[in-house]
Formats: sequence, structure tokens, C-alpha cells
Amino acid sequence: MVVLSNLVHQHKTPWFDVRLYGNHPQMVHQPQVFSDTIDTAVSMGVRRDRVCILVPASGETSDHFQKLVLAQTTQDINDRTWADAAWTDQPDAVIGLSTADCQSVIIKNLLTNRLVVAHGGKPAMTPGHIKEDARWNIIDLCIQKAIERADPSNLRIYVTGTISGHHYWHDELQAQPTMEPFKRVYGEDVFTGDPKDGRLDLFSVTQLTARRWKVPECQIHSDGLCTFKHPHLASYRNPNKSGDNRNIVLVCNAPKQQAA
Repeated sequence: MVVLSNLVHQHKTPWFDVRLYGNHPQMVHQPQVFSDTIDTAVSMGVRRDRVCILVPASGETSDHFQKLVLAQTTQDINDRTWADAAWTDQPDAVIGLSTADCQSVIIKNLLTNRLVVAHGGKPAMTPGHIKEDARWNIIDLCIQKAIERADPSNLRIYVTGTISGHHYWHDELQAQPTMEPFKRVYGEDVFTGDPKDGRLDLFSVTQLTARRWKVPECQIHSDGLCTFKHPHLASYRNPNKSGDNRNIVLVCNAPKQQAA
């Protein structure tokens, strides 16, 4: 068994175990990295038939854009789940995905043991694409799924591996229109500094979205790491880093009796 190297951050609670591995080749194209990712998930103590690997959409033109699905077993590279998010009620199951500057959002329902993991990049976080509500983004869809049969106070939300708003500029002319939905729905609070600079803070979008669903603010957390600044994390935006590499996130669901 070969496991991933470069564990940058681990956040372990009674509800889930989140591990962030930095700066690997894309596992979507690299069979060995993909295989190592599965082996790493198994090394966390789960059965191989309880591992799901997501391939997030690159943008709204992808057929799996803002798609939330039931986590399916990933035995080999042909079994990958093409979606921006997945959910499971199974204990000791792992959902994994690769990303660069986009946040990974973990949502856990402590009452039902449901775990939802989402790739929260700017396209998926943009409100207005999901038919249920013109304000909705991928986090709304995931919270709706996580909250079934439970009160919002039972949710815990954790974000890992994202670029800070300070380094996430959208001031160029062609990028500015992509900021308008965020300004319209969330206002200036999701921007760092002058909103005209378009320095979007993805975690702030997650916080505001969750608060709209009445998730207590004290139950919404981030690892605080910035992919642009951290020396061992991949980043599209940092010109001194390879744009071909990715960070890999693995999230293990805890058994219900531990989540009570």
C-alpha cells in the first residue's frame, strides 16, 4: 500500500476526520496518484468499498456542475464520481476530492450522521444557477440535503484548503461580471477590501449561506490556511507554483454513536 505524502493539515473531531494533502499531480489524470489516494483512505481505517472519489466540475459548462449525488464506491479510476458534491450516511466512509484554490466544504448532521462534502469553487458558489432558488449555490443544495430530518443546530460545517480573499482578485474587466451575483446576493461582506477590486472571500460566502439556513455561526469553521501563501499547497493564482498540481482532501465520516 502506497499512501499520499505531504499531509499539510488534519482536523479530527468526534464527527469527522479531515485530511488535507498538498501539491500532488492531478489524480484525475494520474492513475498512480489516484491509486495512492484510495490507499490513503483505506489507511484511515475504512473499508475499500466505502471510498468515494469526486471529480469536481471545472465550470458551469460541465454536465456535473453544481451536482450533488449519493457517494458511490470508487474501486478504480473508471468508478470516479463526476459531481461537485456527494453525501453519505455510512459510518467509516470516505469522500475525497482534489482542488487547487477552491475550498472543500464539509457538512455533518450530528443527529442523522449524514456527511456532505462539496467542492466550493467560485463557479459552484455563484448564486443563481440552481433552479430551486435564484439565490442558491452549491452550499445551499448541500445544506438542504444535510438538514433532512434535523434542525440546523445539529449541523457542523468545516472548510479546508482555500485561497484567502486577499489573494483572490477579480479586478480585470472580463472577470468583473462574475462578481455581480455575489454583490447582489451577499453584499460587500464577502469581499476583502474595496469590493470594486473583486477580492472574493469564499469562506465568507459559505458563512453567510449557512447563516441564512440558521446554522449557528459558532459551528462554522475554517482551517485558515491560504493556498496562495502556504509553501506546501498547490495554487492556480500563485505564479511561482505549478498550475498543474492539486491538493487532495479526504473526509472520513465517524460512526453515529461518536457523533452524539
